Amino acid sequence: MSRMVALNTHDLAIGYRHGKHDMVIMEGLDLELKPGKLTALLGANGKGKSTLMRTLAGSQPRLSGEIEYAGRDIDKLSRKELSRMLSLVYTDRTQAGGLTVKELVSLGRQPYTGFFGRLDDEDRAAVDAAMEASGIRHKQDNFLAELSDGERQKAMIAKVLAQETPIIMLDEPTAFLDVASKADVVKLLHLLAHDKGKAVLLSTHDVSQALLLADELWVITADRQVVQGYTEDLVLDGVMQKMWDGGNACFNMTIGDFDVELPVISSVALDCRDMQLRHWIGNALRRNGFGIDDNSSLKVAVKGKDEIIVTNRGRQLACGSVKELMETI
Repeated sequence: MSRMVALNTHDLAIGYRHGKHDMVIMEGLDLELKPGKLTALLGANGKGKSTLMRTLAGSQPRLSGEIEYAGRDIDKLSRKELSRMLSLVYTDRTQAGGLTVKELVSLGRQPYTGFFGRLDDEDRAAVDAAMEASGIRHKQDNFLAELSDGERQKAMIAKVLAQETPIIMLDEPTAFLDVASKADVVKLLHLLAHDKGKAVLLSTHDVSQALLLADELWVITADRQVVQGYTEDLVLDGVMQKMWDGGNACFNMTIGDFDVELPVISSVALDCRDMQLRHWIGNALRRNGFGIDDNSSLKVAVKGKDEIIVTNRGRQLACGSVKELMETI
């Protein structure tokens, strides 16, 4: 194993044990989590993302195989040792509304404080630095119940930063956040990996954000295999489409996200050199049942968003907006 691996598995099988019977969710997993990298775990609902995260964290028993932290078998690590190597943020909304932000973040120092949990100067400095890095220090005296969902998630990330572990795992940390807050959190995780050298594993359904900022992907396919690799290599190799077993979801290589397959009732030859305009006019066409086909006799030439020419059977019509275009064709 390379020394540049924070966590790795060998022939790992995960699932649930009921008496003498095992319910295997995934098996044969050989995975690597690297320091200085943000790795996104992607997969459809019910395919085992949370089970995998809990198993890697040691909070759920594995069925077979090996899990190593920096070359050490997880079974040989004490709970205290593990808490100094790994910190976790789960999906659930935090219920610690009676704590202030600073009190919550201070809980991250528990692996280092004594029996009574008293903070020394080094602990307090770590708490302050974690709140500063997470962009939540200005709210340190606010109760968690007073914060927005995005601010609470930043406080939880500050707590794991105060824990000062080389590995951070987050199971759907943006599940309850608005678009702007999601972007803030994923950007923060990207910076933690790149600037602080953390090995960050992020489970998420937000494919577009993951593809934008994750260095590597673990993609759970429809048949419960995990494909890992450099983000753009997996996208260009067509791995993203393997997340779904049929259905209407289709990965769009151009926009880096999933599209919905809609019925096509006619076709249009779209001539537009501006890629932004082409995407959005094509979006309107597809939504209204038009496929894009260069051989179609119905032609749409776009010179600007208010300069669109429709040619149909030799007759030309000028349109001054996308709405007018759709009403014309």
